[in-house]
Amino acid sequence: MNALQAFPAFNDLYAWDDSGADANALDLDDLGIGGGDLGNDSLDGNGDTGWVVQTRTLLDNPANSHINVIIWSWCSIDGHDAQRYVDNMEKLVTEYPAVDFVFMTGHAQGQGEDTTADSVHYNNQLIRQHCADNGRWLFDFADIEAYDPDGTYFWDQAMQDDLAYSGGNWGVEWCATHQGSELEQLTSGNGVSGYDGCGSCAHSPEGGDTGTPQEAKLNCVLKGRAAWWLWARLAGWND
Repeated sequence: MNALQAFPAFNDLYAWDDSGADANALDLDDLGIGGGDLGNDSLDGNGDTGWVVQTRTLLDNPANSHINVIIWSWCSIDGHDAQRYVDNMEKLVTEYPAVDFVFMTGHAQGQGEDTTADSVHYNNQLIRQHCADNGRWLFDFADIEAYDPDGTYFWDQAMQDDLAYSGGNWGVEWCATHQGSELEQLTSGNGVSGYDGCGSCAHSPEGGDTGTPQEAKLNCVLKGRAAWWLWARLAGWND
């Protein structure tokens, strides 16, 4: 998101802030709701997780009547109860019909297409199927990692969230063969005056990870681009 906002050629096209002060920018409040583990959080007497209760608290506050989209994201999804996650999201979908709730998959952890119960791929597939069956919004974090911009698939090759896989790193490889392209420049900053390339983003890879090549941050650029596509679709764009 920050890379798209900072890229000189885009001007103010991808402007956003987390305060709502700029009427011409997307109002996006990251970490705006308290709550615990999405899949393993304890249940209260009503069978609700803590994050569901905190979401209700936020939405029931009249000062937050402008909020029209909620997205709950994962850290590691491995070993978690994705069914509990979708069940609790459905409670919110039912209770707040004026709000769009966006489901999300979890990042790669080198497991490939292992379908052991509660594994990364198992949980992601469960969430995807739930969204397909029920017509829900899905930000498919894992699917963005799984394919390079040319459509080559890497998820089944022990891929990690920094785009490393059993044969190399697809971010490095793609950027090397697409130098000067918009995506490569967004990632690296090469040849762009006043822009130093994309910074880090959660799980794509993490900030401070000096062992990860800059080209792996193509992952961040692709996820930021997909997020803007999502916001536009939620707002009614369908081109």
